[in-house]
This record gives sequence, structure tokens and C-alpha cells, in this order.
Amino acid sequence: PKLLEALNCNVITINCNPSGDFVRGAEPLPKNLNMLSETVLKTKADIGLAVDPDADRLAVVSNEGMPIGEEYTLALAADGYIKHKQSEETFVINLSTSMVLEKIANQNNCKVIRTPVGEINVVEKMIEINAELGGEGNGGVILKESHFGRDSIVGCAMVLNRLSQTNESLHDIYVNLPQYTIVKDKIEISKDALVDLINHSKRIFDDVDVNIEDGIKFTWKNKWIHLRKSNTEPIVRIYAEAKDQETAQDLIDKVKSFMSE
Repeated sequence: PKLLEALNCNVITINCNPSGDFVRGAEPLPKNLNMLSETVLKTKADIGLAVDPDADRLAVVSNEGMPIGEEYTLALAADGYIKHKQSEETFVINLSTSMVLEKIANQNNCKVIRTPVGEINVVEKMIEINAELGGEGNGGVILKESHFGRDSIVGCAMVLNRLSQTNESLHDIYVNLPQYTIVKDKIEISKDALVDLINHSKRIFDDVDVNIEDGIKFTWKNKWIHLRKSNTEPIVRIYAEAKDQETAQDLIDKVKSFMSE
């Protein structure tokens, strides 16, 4: 709240008492933001902002009370950054992050480089290529000018910067960004079955760009699916993105169909 007040924002706080009690779900996911959404509508606020307990992830609620999803936090921050800088930039994101930023970058003579999942991988690549901005689709924004780490406070400032650049509402800004939907799933699987699953995926997804830096990812023009083994559990995470939820879910269903054969 102190940053927002310093930026001359009229701030309405919810659950900002540092008591150690986190009264909602810790992750700033849409399902955990009902109270924030209701307050935005009730107070006719321009924006709602939510962070996780260690404040490295930011989620945004529009002026219409709609959580727009963590994947759009970085997109909003970068959109404002691009409009401000007016220069060719290279951004760094991980393989499981939305392609929204790639579409925005392409429209503005900028480009995106992807890394294996993990904040450290994004940071190391940013340092290697001297990138100014990067992040992850979980609401993590990394700005070199501040420090090499995900920071929700930096994210807040950058999203507000985008909001200040025009007279558009946050909702209107959001709907005018490229629209994509990510579906996230996981399956329990043994090491041997994982090899079979990857081979099965290669057979059903042909004529497509393949990346094997972190698991395996298949990418088309407007959709992708990423399979990667968890480092902490005997599971495989399956993320897919497309223009609509049905198409993304269909990609996942095609992969999972092998498990029921």
C-alpha cells in the first residue's frame, strides 16, 4: 500500500495487516480472489491487486471485478514498458508462459526468448543477453533496473504505468490484448511410462516446432502443449494454450488418451 500511496493512488486495503494470518488461499489465483473482486465492484475501483505471501507473484482484477489471470500480469507490464520505451527489446520468459507476450512483442518489433521453467533460468538468460525485462506466467515480473528476481511490487508499478498511459479502463486494455487460454493438468506416471508418453506425443503431433530443453513442447502458430516432469513429485505436468479453452483441452486430452489405452 505504501508504494501505491506514494504514486498518488487512492488505496483501499484488504488483508494488508502483517499478522502472519493469510485468510485466503495463498496463491493469487482467480478462485482465491472473490473478496477482492467484490470490493473492486463495491468501491468502483479502477484496479485490484493481489500478491502471494512472499510477494513475488502479482495477480490483477479489472475494474469490472474480473480476475484476468496471472498470465496477463507480465503481458500488461510489458505492454506498458514497450509503449514507454519505443525501442526494440528482447524479453525472456519460460517455456510454460503464455504466448501473449510473444504476440505483443511481434507487433512492436520486439522478440521473446524462452528458457526452461524456473526463475533462475529466466534470470541467467536475462543476464546472458542483457535483457531488461523478463518473467514467468505465474504473475512474476523481473525488471533488471530493480533487481534480478520476481517482484510483485515492481509488477504493481509497471501495471499501473500501463493504466496511466491512456484513458482506457483496465478491462478495455485487457480485452484489446491478444486473447489466449491456458489449461493446466498433471498425471502420475512412472519413468518408463513417461518415455512411452513422449514417443506417443511425437507420433500424434507432427509438422510442428518441437523443443526438448525442458521436457518436450510442441508449438504451432496459435497454440502449444508442454509436457515436463516434476522435480518434486512422480508426476508429469501438462500445460496447453490456445485461442480458446476447448482447443487447449483437446491437446491435453490427446496426450492423456495414451494413458487409457
